[in-house]
Amino acid sequence: MLSCGQKLFKDWGISQAACFSVEHFSEEILLKWTESFAKPEYRNDIKKIRSSSVLMVISQNCDIAARNDESESCIELVICKKIREKDLYPLNQFVRSTRLFQFSVNGSYYQASSEYILTIEKSQFISTLSFIKNFQLLPLEDQYINAVPLWRANRYSRIALPDKFNEHLLPCLSSYGDNLTDISRIKDNPSLSYIRAIYIYLNTLEEASHYHFELFALMHHSTPDEILTQTQNHIEELASEIESKSGFKDESELYADRENNTYVSYLTRFAKLNLDYISLSNQEEDVGPELPC
Repeated sequence: MLSCGQKLFKDWGISQAACFSVEHFSEEILLKWTESFAKPEYRNDIKKIRSSSVLMVISQNCDIAARNDESESCIELVICKKIREKDLYPLNQFVRSTRLFQFSVNGSYYQASSEYILTIEKSQFISTLSFIKNFQLLPLEDQYINAVPLWRANRYSRIALPDKFNEHLLPCLSSYGDNLTDISRIKDNPSLSYIRAIYIYLNTLEEASHYHFELFALMHHSTPDEILTQTQNHIEELASEIESKSGFKDESELYADRENNTYVSYLTRFAKLNLDYISLSNQEEDVGPELPC
């Protein structure tokens, strides 16, 4: 016997990145679904789901089609509001933002926000779909289908570092953040950076009195030699300051390198640093201009 998730996956075509119109669902159902919003102030507010919006499935296919409905009982949908073409922002279309994702479907543009994720019981969802006449999925281009898993993975690849380590890391990051940003900006497109990500390795993620750590900046393959050298020097200076102020030991072997010269096996030891708080504190438009809800 198929699980509810398997039925959704096989019979209804509900897979990751599947999109469908909000208009398929009644206000009563949508209002009930808002109770699953992470922020209490968003719950029981139908205004967060406009009739022009679409819903996108962001659960992984293995979670959707799980055989056991008890272990994987829910499916995640994100509300995507309709936006104007002039509101498109490059970083949101190329999965550089962890909070917003922009895409097009049927000639219209939409924006998904990590703040508006609905968590719905699979059994309830399949029951709701069963009463909908002419339910259909919206055709999403392959480039966006492939980008959705990356967008979700960007959020899960960030880790919570021990407080003891953060006490020394965060002040040092703040003092070096502006220099790194200025050095790494791509001149032809100042909103983009040669730095793909900054990674960190700790010998333990538990609270401890002493840590061994490594820092590494992953650079775009087109990074000029001068920019790569400057970035290496700044990451080394950052690591040296953390070491001197904390007493922790810097064991970095390489402070920066281009992505086409970096093996995946090397990065698997590291975790991506969450630098959102720096861009927000500097009021940078890392997610583009603010749009009305």
